[in-house]
Amino acid sequence: MLVRRFTSLASAISPYYAFGVDAKQLVIGVPKEVHSNESRVAITPDTIQRMVKKNGVNFVIEEGAGKGSSISDQDYINAGAKIGTAKDAFGADVVLKVRAPQENPTLGDH
Repeated sequence: MLVRRFTSLASAISPYYAFGVDAKQLVIGVPKEVHSNESRVAITPDTIQRMVKKNGVNFVIEEGAGKGSSISDQDYINAGAKIGTAKDAFGADVVLKVRAPQENPTLGDH
């Protein structure tokens, strides 16, 4: 019963998130993981496709971010994401990372 109330409440505020942001204007960035021996990526094309379809969220994936996980840039494009630079990904409204960012000489501190 409690779950049902939260579910109906969540659908009542959609497509706006609880903090009042229109999901269609939200940009989520996914930069490459730079830690040594890190092959994971923060999000898969399947998840991007579902979020784009359901909420209209925009994604910017750094070029080559999925390479260590055998996910091509074209897979992300097919799911509805845009491919960009590290600066584009870190400049998004929300940034998804597997591990905390490290200093990158091309970007400075994050």
